[in-house]
Amino acid sequence: MADDIRALTLIVTDPSAAAAALHSILDWEIEADFGTFASLTPATGIPLWLNAPADGEATSSGIVLHLTPDDVDRAFTAAVDRGARAVRAPQDMDFGERSASVALTALPGVTLDFSHPITPSPGSLDATPPQGEAGHDAGSARVHDGVATDRIEIRPASPGDVEAIRDFGADVIPAHYGPIIGEDAAQGQVDRWWTRDAIERSVFQGHHVVAIAAGRIVGVAERGRHGRDHVLYKLYLAPEARGHGLGPRLVDSIIEQLPVGTERLLTEHFAGNTRAAAFYAREGFVEDHIEPHPSGDVAQDTVWRVRDLGQAGES
Repeated sequence: MADDIRALTLIVTDPSAAAAALHSILDWEIEADFGTFASLTPATGIPLWLNAPADGEATSSGIVLHLTPDDVDRAFTAAVDRGARAVRAPQDMDFGERSASVALTALPGVTLDFSHPITPSPGSLDATPPQGEAGHDAGSARVHDGVATDRIEIRPASPGDVEAIRDFGADVIPAHYGPIIGEDAAQGQVDRWWTRDAIERSVFQGHHVVAIAAGRIVGVAERGRHGRDHVLYKLYLAPEARGHGLGPRLVDSIIEQLPVGTERLLTEHFAGNTRAAAFYAREGFVEDHIEPHPSGDVAQDTVWRVRDLGQAGES
């Protein structure tokens, strides 16, 4: 069965206006415009077709077009200067990318996301790191901004890490989730899931993993249970630790702790966290179902994903 993608289609009210907007914002070439159908082709990539809706057909909504400019900040500024509406200003995201997003009036329900891997500053990475201590995960990932000479150690959290984990959450979570679900909801995540009691209980159960660089926590992952399933509930990195492949290593560290015979691992994230969605998809987590948020805010809907592990787990 052929699996080559010929084009991607969006159903929009006014294909001509949408094509003109994309041409203006992104400089994409308009290949065809017949009023009820238009076609654009990026400099590199798959053609985008724009169709008017048929009778009774809904227009496309909740769509994110992920674009990879060399300079996210410049692409965002240029788009806004040309009339796009800013949705999220440029910022460093978890999983090692800088991201920003805009929306176009002519493309309701569609978001343009600019993202690019974060590039460490020149000279910030040591090509010949020292050997790690025996018994610890001391892979090649390095962080910069003041800790370039230290390897990253990934290990189970200990009771002595509880306060540092709590402080890590208080620092990282509001900045990470504020632009996605709002400042109040982001702080609510800290107040509910990053309390001393909750962390102590999880650490005692052996469910927390931490990444340490220069004696401080730069990454946290936590697993738990949802019914009979094991779930990766938390995976967060400090800004300076992003862009070094640490996210996949934390996922692996959680999988290594699972009981022998565990056949699958679940994870969940906010629907508005498109960068998390892309990361988990790359790590083999397939979307399973979506739980609507009681507030009706679709950005806070919970997206559940599952990764088939076969016979993974600890011995």
